[in-house]
Amino acid sequence: KVLDIDWDRERISLGLKQLLPYPWTDIDKKYPVGARVHGKVVSITNYGAFVELERGVEGLVHISEMSWTRNIRHPSKVVAISEEIEAVVLRVDSADEKISLGMKQIEEDPWLALPAKYPTGTTLGGTVRNLTSFGAFVEIESGIDGLIHVSDMSWTRRVQHPSEMVEKGSSIKIVVLDVDPENKRISLGLKQLTDDPWPMLVERFAPAVESSGEVVRLEEDGLIVHLEDEVEGFVPLGDAGIDETEKLEEYYSPGDSVSIRVTKSDAASRKIALEITETPDRKSPEEIEEARAIAAALAVKKTEAESGPEDEPVGYGELKKKRKTDPKVESSEVESDDESEESVGEGEMSDSEPEDSETEAGEDATDADPEVESSEVESDDESEGEGEMSDSE
Repeated sequence: KVLDIDWDRERISLGLKQLLPYPWTDIDKKYPVGARVHGKVVSITNYGAFVELERGVEGLVHISEMSWTRNIRHPSKVVAISEEIEAVVLRVDSADEKISLGMKQIEEDPWLALPAKYPTGTTLGGTVRNLTSFGAFVEIESGIDGLIHVSDMSWTRRVQHPSEMVEKGSSIKIVVLDVDPENKRISLGLKQLTDDPWPMLVERFAPAVESSGEVVRLEEDGLIVHLEDEVEGFVPLGDAGIDETEKLEEYYSPGDSVSIRVTKSDAASRKIALEITETPDRKSPEEIEEARAIAAALAVKKTEAESGPEDEPVGYGELKKKRKTDPKVESSEVESDDESEESVGEGEMSDSEPEDSETEAGEDATDADPEVESSEVESDDESEGEGEMSDSE
């Protein structure tokens, strides 16, 4: 069909789609919200997949609408170009020529039944699926992971990294502490398998009790010392027996035996404060360098232990965000937060989507700008037939 004639430039603009009826007329009646539809994947971007429902009509399955239980890193992990898929219509905007689709809505949200299935206090088994700096993800059933925060791993140890307590791939027993279906989080506990020992520990390690222990690690503000039966105490920098101008590493290394005295024992805060009674000899430069090398190797080992599956459980993005800004954040602070980094509106493109360089055939320039909506993509494909032909032709 002839769209325009430019006599001065001797050019004629033609349109092919104009030979067919406008496909978006009464589209909301043809594809009502909630309807199940089938279509072919025609384009994959970092933030979702475009699905052709009929000629001239495409819908977007946003990456957040692909799975109830996993944060998909890239849509290509779920769908492929030319693949036929089934989806549910979530929203229709005929004016802007947009249809939002969801794949996960084909099945009922499994999180709705979890509070009744796993009430607080339930003991069950699971497999450690992944480790992070703030805890361990444990798969309790297919596709459902819960988090054991580092603060819920031991009553008596100051756990710095989950690899100190569990290994990836191991089968463990845990206790369900809370199920939050709205934010898709399950809080699990390891230490809750046993009773709280602190009422007895404060009597055994009362102030003025002297004993010996082993240095576990050095921190900026003091020493962590192992006492007995996985009980750990803390020696503040001021009670380490060294001058203010001296460094802890000049006198202490992990594994060293030290003489200590209890200065405070508190069951409420679950802490034992200690002081050094006999300051050890100053270490040689060679011993200090060796201790540094061992600490660096341990840090690498912990980082390697965190390498896990590409798709992470939903609901824990905010915990990661808080952990980066405050490594001492407790699990209770996160569980009370109603916001989730992964909750993206239906069919919307978000700046928080992963900057993944992986692409598939059929992708377009929208990867460079996640704010581009599906209608703009469709109109870009059609625009050459409607406007003037460029001078480069």
